[in-house]
Amino acid sequence: ASPDLAVELLKGAPALLTQRGATTEDLVWRFAESFYRSLTQFKSVDAALSDARGEVASQVPLESGWLTPSLFLSRKDARVFFNEARERVQRVYQLSEGRYRRKIRETLNRVWPKPERYTKQLLRWMPRKEPLTSILHSADFLAQPRSATELSEHFQRMLLIGEAGSGKTMTLYRLFFEAAQPILSYSAKSPLPIYISLSELPPRTPIVDYLAEGLDRELFSKDLVEGRFLFLVDSMDGLSAEMAERSSAALNELMRRYPMNRFVVATRSAVPFSLEIPNWVELLPLSEWEAMDFLIGDDALRAEPARLMYRQLSRCLGSKVGNPQVLTMARRLWRDGAQLPTNLSGLYSAFYRVAGASLEPDLREAVLPRLALVMSSEHRTAITRELLSEHGEEGRGDRLETDFDLRQMTAGQADELLTELSKTRMLRGPNAFSFPHIGFQEFLTGVALRARPLSELVNSIAPARWTLLAGEEGRPYNLARGPLHGALPFVSGFLADSSDLIENLIPLDLLLAAECYREAVTKNRVDDALKAAMQHAVTQKNPLLQKVGCMSLEALADHWAIGLLERLAIDSSFSSRSQALEALGKLRSTRSLPVLQVAAQEEDADVSRAALDALN
Repeated sequence: ASPDLAVELLKGAPALLTQRGATTEDLVWRFAESFYRSLTQFKSVDAALSDARGEVASQVPLESGWLTPSLFLSRKDARVFFNEARERVQRVYQLSEGRYRRKIRETLNRVWPKPERYTKQLLRWMPRKEPLTSILHSADFLAQPRSATELSEHFQRMLLIGEAGSGKTMTLYRLFFEAAQPILSYSAKSPLPIYISLSELPPRTPIVDYLAEGLDRELFSKDLVEGRFLFLVDSMDGLSAEMAERSSAALNELMRRYPMNRFVVATRSAVPFSLEIPNWVELLPLSEWEAMDFLIGDDALRAEPARLMYRQLSRCLGSKVGNPQVLTMARRLWRDGAQLPTNLSGLYSAFYRVAGASLEPDLREAVLPRLALVMSSEHRTAITRELLSEHGEEGRGDRLETDFDLRQMTAGQADELLTELSKTRMLRGPNAFSFPHIGFQEFLTGVALRARPLSELVNSIAPARWTLLAGEEGRPYNLARGPLHGALPFVSGFLADSSDLIENLIPLDLLLAAECYREAVTKNRVDDALKAAMQHAVTQKNPLLQKVGCMSLEALADHWAIGLLERLAIDSSFSSRSQALEALGKLRSTRSLPVLQVAAQEEDADVSRAALDALN
């Protein structure tokens, strides 16, 4: 292309790459693969060209002519693909590496009325896990409004509701980075974002005291009164209903004392303890095609193996199959040649073997499960170095006697343990350490409990106390749900015969019994008893018990359960049809499509809406 033609073409394109002379198809293929791989990583065109030149030069050193193509750029930093959110994330996240601390100090001097006070705290309050790359699905609601600033203008307080793996934490991260932009870009004053995970709070420590560490309390309190902060609160319900109740009370107190600030709170369910937040949005997990894209991304898998993996994962994960962290675990298993098991316990066991292969046997088989048990028993999804080297709380009254011998560690031993574990990504940090996924913590807690006597396990579960969230149309919530509810299904998966455990759980918590049944390898004598209990629940006149029965059928997830849910979904005399339709949607069985399509045409607005949601 002549320079004149290049100038004309660059009016509609960011860059023009030309090459004189003929070359082999093999060279073109190698060059193009490297070039476009770099472009899809959001690199500028000249950087992508440099990568491609280097790769071809290393593989075919004699073809020097191909290494000097002509490149015309329409602007200095020409990009073919541009991910604005990723660019913002990378800029702000570099704060943790100290590259822009001088710039942020200068910015705060110009923008913030009291400039030097929060430089250190902004770095401390920033979520310190992996930066976001392209997984921003659950933050799509930000399209209207499109940024944290607009969100703050529309809503003073907002609740993000979503199941495990639906992207609540990712959404809070995005909000943090969005809110930090005005501070970094010399624009007008805006609320300073504070990300806080409630599970990291030291026991009996007020939120304000935790945040004010190292600050001038009088000045900090004044800024709180004036409403200068955007609080992004994570782990609202933690591992139990008790955690949700404590957190609700503490957060309500904070919002009442400092009403001018803005709050966004993430929780797995609409918290039943009068949280004073009027606005809420429900986050949906990755859909099937998005999960497939995730598995295939970066050439990790080809399409056909990805489809096979997704089907296997659906059978053991149910509605949690869209969790990116679990998909990452499964992709690693596939790469290492491990077969994906057919149940959840087997899946986590396989990942544990692969991810923990480099750990010392005692650390992997004894210390790590005990650490998970300590965290679960204290209703924590994260634990700090300081808490790990302290003595456990006295007089908690837990039914299950917990091993607190970990608390005899010195600070140096705690550092050594967590440093070793962080190499394998079994724990994350650095301020507080957590397992890569809450299900993994529950799995390791199950490992620690599997040798406990049956009576001790059963006594650790209080009888279910069901209530309906958000009125009569809400989803049932167990006020007695504790941190061991998520661990017992894994215990059931470890036992040679789980019949006695499941049989004892049926009168205590039907949903938990169904979850344990699904994981059990053998469950002699209990099949008929469990199914009879579910049929009894859905035939009750009490809508609450009907809904619990539907949730239990969803947890069971076999052909019998799907068939019963389909019959309930089209039974006009069944008052909880919406719950049955929701369960069918989460089970993702294609055989249920005709039932959902018929229900979507119903005149009852609640039924048709539930059917459409299930189809989606």
